[in-house]
Amino acid sequence: MTVYDHVSQQHQRLLRLLEELERTPAEAMLVRSALFATLEEELLHHAEAEQDIFYRMLFERMPDSLAIVEAFDAHSTILHALAEVQILPFDNSRWADKFAALHLLVRAHVLEEEGVIFDLARLKISPCEARALGECMKELPLEADDDATLFEHPAASGQAAGLRLLH
Repeated sequence: MTVYDHVSQQHQRLLRLLEELERTPAEAMLVRSALFATLEEELLHHAEAEQDIFYRMLFERMPDSLAIVEAFDAHSTILHALAEVQILPFDNSRWADKFAALHLLVRAHVLEEEGVIFDLARLKISPCEARALGECMKELPLEADDDATLFEHPAASGQAAGLRLLH
């Protein structure tokens, strides 16, 4: 499995979770809570793995790429949006709007990444390297390492590095 396959599978899983959460009524607090906990864990894991493995290699190969800087910044923006949703009670009137904004951010990032970023990566990462990166990402444990520091692009805003959500 290549890094592109792995990342795309994770994206599809995250989008399904977002859609399922969006359809869950506010009254179904236990369901929302369980789905949101899963989303939070998988989104954090995805961002960490992607930045530490995939983006790190892209940065090494294309340190001046604006698209890579923007991808790092998109992760930061998404993680901050996730934190904004997380602090609100599920039955708060603002929760649905904040959650919808998070969903849109993730969807836009997925489209950008699976388009522009993948296209750039295919120019700089060999098929053999893409398979090796995919295997590395697949083997990472799902639990987030609270002591880990995310690899961040020096030109990116840096807000995503070390960001940990409340539990």
